[in-house]
Amino acid sequence: MAGAGMARTLDSGLTWEIIFDQLRPFRDAGRVIGFSQTKQGGTVYAATYFGVLRSQDQGATWEGLNLLTAPNEVVISAIATDPANPNFITYGAGNTIYRSRDGGVNWAIQRLPTTRTISQLVFDHSNSANIYLGLRRIEQ
Repeated sequence: MAGAGMARTLDSGLTWEIIFDQLRPFRDAGRVIGFSQTKQGGTVYAATYFGVLRSQDQGATWEGLNLLTAPNEVVISAIATDPANPNFITYGAGNTIYRSRDGGVNWAIQRLPTTRTISQLVFDHSNSANIYLGLRRIEQ
């Protein structure tokens, strides 16, 4: 929503609620890059200009995850969660992948052998050992 937070529906799109005030404690979190949701739907992760936020109540309340980078230090360009395991989170910033298998407590990093930026991350729903990513060139 171009810096105006996000919206959610709990009735298949009949009504929508704007989520912005809940993001105010996190500087620039209203600038949302992407989402990932667990298979059960209760846990949602949001990649924002602040960093990664997590909601464990379908978006009613949010908490910031402790990342290896400080809030607002990097622009996260993609995020994905293993649909079967809400503790396995991965996100991309630049040409680097950040992964946590314990809900964001510990992180591992892997730089890709490219100058392109990660633009999409998707777990294979039939085999979460397979993760697909898209790359894009940053125009100067």
